[in-house]
This record gives sequence, C-alpha cells and structure tokens, in this order.
Amino acid sequence: KDSASAPWSFLSLASGARTGTVTATLDECLTLATTVGARPWITVGNANTPEDWYNLLSYLAAPQDDPQGKRRADHGHAAPWTSAFDRIYLEIGNEWWNPIFYPFHVSAPEKYGAICKAIIDRVKQHPNYDPARIKIVCGGWAINAHNWNGVVDAKSTGQDYLSVAPYLLNDLDIFKKPEDKYGALFASVDAYQQGGGASTRDALKANAKGTRLAVYELNTHLTGGKAPEGVASEICMSSAAGVAVLDQAISMMANFGASPVNYFVLLQREFNGRGGLWGTLVREGDGTLVPRPVWQGLRLANQHFLEGDLVSTQVTGGGAWSQPENGSIPAMSGLPYIHAYTCIARDAQTQKRRAQVLIINRSVTLPIRATVAMPFKAKEDAKTTVLVGNTIDSNNEDGEHVRLNSSGVKWPAMGGVLLLPPASATVLQLDEA
Repeated sequence: KDSASAPWSFLSLASGARTGTVTATLDECLTLATTVGARPWITVGNANTPEDWYNLLSYLAAPQDDPQGKRRADHGHAAPWTSAFDRIYLEIGNEWWNPIFYPFHVSAPEKYGAICKAIIDRVKQHPNYDPARIKIVCGGWAINAHNWNGVVDAKSTGQDYLSVAPYLLNDLDIFKKPEDKYGALFASVDAYQQGGGASTRDALKANAKGTRLAVYELNTHLTGGKAPEGVASEICMSSAAGVAVLDQAISMMANFGASPVNYFVLLQREFNGRGGLWGTLVREGDGTLVPRPVWQGLRLANQHFLEGDLVSTQVTGGGAWSQPENGSIPAMSGLPYIHAYTCIARDAQTQKRRAQVLIINRSVTLPIRATVAMPFKAKEDAKTTVLVGNTIDSNNEDGEHVRLNSSGVKWPAMGGVLLLPPASATVLQLDEA
C-alpha cells in the first residue's frame, strides 16, 4: 500500500516509514476507545514529520471536504474523531532518548525539544486545531537523566504535558525471603517519589510553563539484577504487584498531579526478557485472557475509587520499615506501611458527599488496623472492595485466584476501623448522611 491509502497505524503519510508491526488501524483503536469510554492516547511514531502531524490532525478533526476528512469518511467515520471525545492525547514519538529505537533516537534533550517545537508549531497552524480537545505530549524519561525532562520542556513551546514511565523495580539482587522481594517492590514507589519524580517536578516548576505530568507507561519492569527468571516472573504475576502498581499510579496523581496514567501493556506476544511476562496485564498465551493482578488493581482504581476530586489525605501511625539497598532500590528508612488516598464526589441534586478511601497496606506479613475519620457524618450502609491474594505471591496463572471482593458493611458498628490484610488494597465507600 502507498502512504495515501494505507491506514494510519501502518504507514505515516508523507515519510512512508513503517516503525511498528501493529496491524490494527487508527480507526479501529478509536472505535474501541469510544466503546469502552476511554480517552485516546496516540503515540505518533518517531518517523513522522511535522507535515505528517498536520495531516493526522486533518484526519482527526477536519470536515469531509478536506482530503484527509474524506479519507476518514471513506474508512467509515464521517464525523471528525474530535467530536467523539472531549480530549485526545497526541504524544510526540516514543522514548526518543532510548537507543533501541535507532535511527529515530537523539541523545541530546535540546534536539528533541527542538523536534517537539517544530511539530507543535505546525499542529497549531491547523484551522481545526482545538486546544481544549487536542492535548500534545512531549516524551520524558522517568529517571530524568541529564535533566532530560527539564531541558525538553524548556526548549519546546506550546506542549500541554510531559510524559514519564515510572516503572517499579528495575533491578533486584536480594530475593531469598518475601521481605526481600516484595519489600523492594513496595519501596519502589517511595524511591521514585524521592528520585526521578521529585527532580522532574522541580524542573517543570522551575521552567514555569504550566506543563503537566502524565504517565505513558506503568507496570513492573524487573529486567535486570541477579534475580533469576522464575523469581522475576513470580513477582510481576503476583497479587503484590497488583497492589504496588496501583499504589504507584495513584501516588503519581496525588503527589505529582499526573493525569492521565496509562498502564502497559495489555497484550504482549513476545519479550526477550524475564519469562516473557514483563508488564502483561492479561494471560494471553493460552487464549483465556484471564486478568492478572495488575489488571485487577487497574479495575479497582477505575471502577471503585476514581470518582470526583482527589483530595489530601492524612495518615498517622501504622508503623514503618527500613528498606535496605537492593538492586535499583536505594537504602531508605521510615517508609510507612500505610499509603492512603481519598476521592470526594458530590451529588449534583442533593449536594451530599461520597468518599472513596483507598488504603494500601504495604506490610509483607502484618495485618494492620486502620481508623478512618471523615469530615462528614456517614450513612450506616457502606461498602468495601479489596484486592488481595491468599498469599502475597498468589497469581492467576492456573485459575482466577486474585480478584476484587466487594461486600456491604455497617460502618458505625465497625467503629470506624478497618482490618487491612498484608499486601492489600482496600477501597472504603462512605456516603454522607
């Protein structure tokens, strides 16, 4: 096929360079997004030129009398795709800093920032560009090496977001006991808060351009260190991984204002790493598509927690641990066992509030009693939804052992106290009386 007739996911328009093997078309992916009620995040390949971007915007937003609008209509979608979504995220390439994508790779953040500027300038010349619906994302680097994120943000202009991929637990060297493996996994959240997350936040604040953070990929990423393949696969398939990745996702939102947060990857046919199980969300190999625990953590966030506004949550007590250095995790002390987050929504008619409180017990072995105090009097009937396995390394490889368990509770009778299992995530839903 030539570049004028091929679907967008196969060839770019002007350069004609193919950089991926995904055969699903852009229209099919956008149709899927409308079906599930998701906002699309489109990573526009590194090979695409500013003119490709301009034509892509025509395909997404122009009427049918535009050549690209006609092409879209010929593919079965007469109305502009921008009318189907309140927001579409367009990311400028994938990991330009990463040499595995050579020749579409630059080591200098100044050069990538200039590439972003050229693309954004061209996009904003489009008569159908709508800044409320089209959000442009510059690609960042989670570890912020050489202040990549700060320099890219400074050298580009007009971007809405800078994206990072704050994966958990890159390297693991000590793995004999559950505390070795899963303590390091949970501590990955704190390590990112104190490391790449803090440096990126400070760099964007110093630039004062209003650029927000977003997460383009998130999951476990155990691809290095001394841990053998079996240990690495055990961790990424575990119930604990579902809890820890969820913790990182909401931490990015609560502590760094990151939104949206994208998990990676739904289906993965091959990976030359730890048992082929790096980051997969569902079990694809046997065709069952059984959700792994990380997928269940994503469900807990979207279906039971994220409603209304994410507000500040104070945690006192609960204990803490000292994390020794282990692979990519530095030595840290005073890490709290409990992480808690709260969303508050208000009924438009009654103005009554609903609170969704997410409480994560990061202790590998100990159940913890948590007392929850709310700024309003709650109704008697409440609900809890819990993500936990029978053991910390429970998985869904030979059956669906790790799932979400919801139950109704009588809140006053509980005295405001929840018993949190080890390595668990609990959402408590309370309605204002």
